[in-house]
Amino acid sequence: MEVISRSPEETAAFAAQLANRLRPPVLLLLEGDLGAGKTTFAKGFAAALGIDARNVTSPTYTLMNEYVGENGRLCHCDLYRLQSADDFYATGIEESFAGAYTLVEWPDRLPHEITDEIQTLRLEFAVNPHSDERCITLSEPFQVER
Repeated sequence: MEVISRSPEETAAFAAQLANRLRPPVLLLLEGDLGAGKTTFAKGFAAALGIDARNVTSPTYTLMNEYVGENGRLCHCDLYRLQSADDFYATGIEESFAGAYTLVEWPDRLPHEITDEIQTLRLEFAVNPHSDERCITLSEPFQVER
């Protein structure tokens, strides 16, 4: 599935629509270059869970931010600073995934046994890095509850 977003607001709205169709536990891998809109996507996803999107920030230095909303718990991870699977397991982050909606930025740092049969969402610059237009691609088959 592929969606073209023409603005950060459209990216956030798409994320909210997707969040409303999923039921935890969810592990969604967010791929994309710096500035592609991963945090904007996380803000929209959080808003659908009843979390104030203004409080959602990139977890680059904390590795994971956890938020609780009226519609669920969100774990937002950024694994950019990890070097190996051992680093990942040393953090204990995976324990937080249970029963949560989990968004993982830089998922290439996850151990392979965790990423088996997980859905991936890729955010790419559709035209150029200076445009707000993004191409959002969901891996197939993307399973959602209706």
